[in-house]
Amino acid sequence: DLANTLILFHDYDIVATAIPIAELLVYSRAVLQTVHVILY
Repeated sequence: DLANTLILFHDYDIVATAIPIAELLVYSRAVLQTVHVILY
């Protein structure tokens, strides 16, 4: 049971780290597209 709990927490930690990174990538891509539209 302890091992399963640790694995669950480990998976949650990965998800908790991955979501902000994904949001940051989407946000930076939107910013780049906006800058591209303004410049060109």
